[in-house]
Amino acid sequence: MDWAENLKLLMQEHGVGNPELSALVKRAGGQVSRNTITNILAGKNSPKVETLRLIADALGVELLKIFTIPGEKLNGFITSRTAFYFKNWIFILIMYCFLKRE
Repeated sequence: MDWAENLKLLMQEHGVGNPELSALVKRAGGQVSRNTITNILAGKNSPKVETLRLIADALGVELLKIFTIPGEKLNGFITSRTAFYFKNWIFILIMYCFLKRE
């Protein structure tokens, strides 16, 4: 399971679809369109960290929860599988920023 699947589960847990999530983000002072959310969930685009933070805030969860595998308990630390997903995502983000500068 990847982070986009986690995001879908979080949305289901909170009973929100794409339009509702977009409205929640807007009420929180951000701007993420319904189409952007659809593309993120479909894997058609890679969101910026700021976009994911806005979504996490709108859902009332910490950003890390999007990257946490459901059923794993953090117990004050990040489990190895969660850390693996998070590190890979951060690596991709760093490489994207590095390559975009050139």
